[in-house]
Formats: sequence, structure tokens, C-alpha cells
Amino acid sequence: MRKETLGAIYVTSAYIIWGVLPLYWNLLKRINSAEILAHRVLWAFLFFLFVNFLKGNTEQIKKVLKEKDKLKLIAMSSFLLGFNWFLYVWAVTHGKVIEASMGYYINPIFSIILGVFFLKEKLNKLQLFAFFLALTGVFVMIIGYGKVPWVAIGLMLLFGFYGLTKKVSKIDSLVSLNLETLFILPFILYLLIIFRVRQMQATPFNSLYYLLLLIIGGILTAIPIYLFSAGVKLIKLSYVGFFQYISPSLNLIVGVFILKERFGTVHFISFSFIWVSLILFIFSNLKKKNQAEIIKEEFFIE
Repeated sequence: MRKETLGAIYVTSAYIIWGVLPLYWNLLKRINSAEILAHRVLWAFLFFLFVNFLKGNTEQIKKVLKEKDKLKLIAMSSFLLGFNWFLYVWAVTHGKVIEASMGYYINPIFSIILGVFFLKEKLNKLQLFAFFLALTGVFVMIIGYGKVPWVAIGLMLLFGFYGLTKKVSKIDSLVSLNLETLFILPFILYLLIIFRVRQMQATPFNSLYYLLLLIIGGILTAIPIYLFSAGVKLIKLSYVGFFQYISPSLNLIVGVFILKERFGTVHFISFSFIWVSLILFIFSNLKKKNQAEIIKEEFFIE
């Protein structure tokens, strides 16, 4: 099989898994979101540790641990990662999958804006217009429902700044993710102990079914990231710009047709602005292929 084809299969598989994950998190909606996050980080950390050991990345991990500047970036990205995972799971288990998908639709354009302000990258007029169209879509939601879609905005901000730290750090994705989950791990273990002591856990450890769901949830968090990191090395970066819309599109379909979330006229008008902005955004990338470098280190971290 050609490398490009294999890479496309890996990347597409990753985005499909991310797209349908709301169905899995919905199975855990009776469990406290913080507890889900704790298990997600714990089992993802162990998975990344195992994969890095198999790939011979142990020395690379030790090397990064000795570099203070990189550790500062990893500490920052771990903070953003943890909150991103928590907010996404909270959104899914509280009937806000549609709003979450909005955040990930807007994110690529927001990443462009971050590149302009922090990395001195150039923004053409078409991309600027696309950004304002997406912003208009958000304002339609605010005006139509009288409340801010804070889940969408929160995921956009967290993921956007997370991607920025990844781009600046330039550390192997699997190595950095292992270290990011390591940084969060002490807090996560403390959280699990607190839940146990206070008996706040919705899922006691004698419930094998829910415990297995939590463990698998951590593994499902890690597998698509591994698939993405393997696949993105085999295909052109410009292709990633197209694949990345699979996930929020599937999120939207799952939210509307399977989880039966309300999708009214205001939603349709709001998303129409965002979809048009994405069409313009993709068209601007076709005109300037190198623009795809902006997203080369980012991936969906749902």
C-alpha cells in the first residue's frame, strides 16, 4: 500500500473516532465529569507510556525533562489539554454536542488569527473575511438565544492556544502528550482519592461495567492521537486541512440525529455563516498551499 494511502487511512480513522466519541461519552453521562477526566488522563498516560516505550522514545522523554524552556511550554499545554478534555466531556454529557462541534468548526480559523498575532504570520483578506463570518455566526447564537455559546468559545480558545504551544515547542507529539498527561497526573490522582474518600463517585469500583467503560475511555482518548501522529507523517499537510472537518461534522450529525439535541432556525443560520466561512477558508488554502503549515502540529483532542 502506498504511504500516502496508508497515511490518509490513519488520519481519516482518527477523525472518525473523534467524530463519534460523543456516543461513547454519553454512556457515562451519569458520572461526574471530573471523574471521567481523571480516568481519561490516567489511562491515556499509561497508553502513551507503553507506546513511547515500544517506539524507543524513552531517551527523548528524559532529554525533554532536562530542558526548562520546553517544560514550561509542556506545563502550559497540559493545563490547556486538561481543561479541553473536561469541557468537551461535560458538553457531551450535558446535551451540548452541537455547541461543541461549533467550537471545532471555528478553531482552524482562530488558529490562523493566533498565528498572525503570536507568530507574525500573514493573513490575507479572504481569511480575514472568513474569520468575521464565523464570528457573525457566533453572534447570531448570542442574539437568537440571549446567551453566550460559552462551550463553543471555550473549546475554540483552549484548543487554539493548545495548538499554539504545540507549534512553538516542536516536540514529538507522542512524547509531549505523555509528558502533558504526566504533569496533570498528580492532580488527577489526588482528585480520584478525594472522590473515593468523600464517596462522590457515581461509579464505585465494584461496578465492573462502568470501570471498564472509564478505562476504555482513556484508551479511546489515546488511540486516535496515535493514529493521527502516524498518519500525518505520510501525507501532505495540505490534506490535513480537509480531513479535520470530518470530526465536527460527525459531532453535529450525532448531536442532531442520534442524541436528538435541538437544532432550530437560529442554529441553522449560525452554522450557515460558519460553513460559508470555512468554504472561504479552504479556498484561501488552495490559493496558498503553504498556509497548511499553520495546522501541522494541531489535532482534535476531544
